[in-house]
Amino acid sequence: MKFALDLDGCLADFNTSAIALGNRLFGTSVGWDDPPQWDYFKLHWTEEQQDQLWNAMEEEFWLGLNPLISKHQWQDLDRLCFKHEVYFITSRTLGSVKRYAEAWLANQGITYPTVLVAKTKGLLAWGLELDFVWDDYPEFLRNVKYYRGWKTRCYLENHEYNKDLNGDWIRVSGFADLLQKEGLV
Repeated sequence: MKFALDLDGCLADFNTSAIALGNRLFGTSVGWDDPPQWDYFKLHWTEEQQDQLWNAMEEEFWLGLNPLISKHQWQDLDRLCFKHEVYFITSRTLGSVKRYAEAWLANQGITYPTVLVAKTKGLLAWGLELDFVWDDYPEFLRNVKYYRGWKTRCYLENHEYNKDLNGDWIRVSGFADLLQKEGLV
């Protein structure tokens, strides 16, 4: 089996760290309650501030992200990586983000992580002939469906910012739910 897992919003808690960094940079007190939209930065900071925030995300930021799955689940995922072709796909496109993502995954216990960086994920799903994709951003899953149709199962991680959106995907609430729905437990 071949599958791809999104980092931010599925495996890594990007949002909490990004909001904390933005608050430090701009002296704001933006709170964190699962934001109402995926690109929530636009709600609180100007485009110039958003650019400053992205540029401030150095190695320490990326390696310091908190995991969204338990230590035991990381061990399960590492075992799956030896049995299946597992890709970690991110839309982060800044500088050395691939290297940082691989180091972060290794720190979580993934022995040989394969990280792919793409602004859209449909062509990757098509080229890799993925069986399923797990993401928190509906537009990425729509893009996968556009290129792969029914051949790739799409799982949407439940968040406040995507709760009202409907599409050709299966909703999941965390990694354990994903594994259960795929019969990998």
